[in-house]
Amino acid sequence: MILTLTLFSLAQLSTTPDSQIDGYIVHERSVNTFIHNRQLDQAIAADTSGNILSVWGSRRQEVGTFGVFGAWLDPLGRPLGTELHINQTVQGHQTRPATAIGSDGTAWVVWESTGQDGDGLGIYARRLTLQTTAPEASKTLLPEGVEFRINQERSGDQIHATVEIDTNGNVLIAWEDWSTGNAQIKARRFQLDGSGSSDEFLLGADHMKRQTLPCLAPLRAGNFVAVW
Repeated sequence: MILTLTLFSLAQLSTTPDSQIDGYIVHERSVNTFIHNRQLDQAIAADTSGNILSVWGSRRQEVGTFGVFGAWLDPLGRPLGTELHINQTVQGHQTRPATAIGSDGTAWVVWESTGQDGDGLGIYARRLTLQTTAPEASKTLLPEGVEFRINQERSGDQIHATVEIDTNGNVLIAWEDWSTGNAQIKARRFQLDGSGSSDEFLLGADHMKRQTLPCLAPLRAGNFVAVW
């Protein structure tokens, strides 16, 4: 399956546009190079220079199950390096990634992993940083360190994770927690380098009703807004 990145520009880019929509010049780019079986659940984030991190779930690219893969692209959607394999654990499925990029270029990717936390689905993350792979080479975004579990409550399923980073490097991750049999929205806070983590906490006030599909946005002064 081919994943397509569509760029909308108010100005002419250096390549021939594919079409125009409501005054926007439209350019389409293929993102993945591995096209066998299925690639789905794509998410993107952009840094302050316009470079783009695209992440997705890909089946049978590692050992037959779904894994999380990505591509680092320039502002025109051209690849900067090869595809990235982001998850390290390959047992079970790793799916539904989300991503965000901090002001220093550090990226976080979060996803669901089947059976890794001992009971159902859990939320895992890995950081990516700009690195130089060879002398005189330009920097590219690559995984740094090991993947780690986000949810502290491991019973039941934890799914539909989302992540945002503010301008001060505060990272907030939110997800659905089904440990009680009724979905609640939980969140956890980190520093950009992965340190200084908080315990997980509930976002919703009415815990008797089902709460699903969280979405986050950073505000000023280290604050965030969440909806679900």
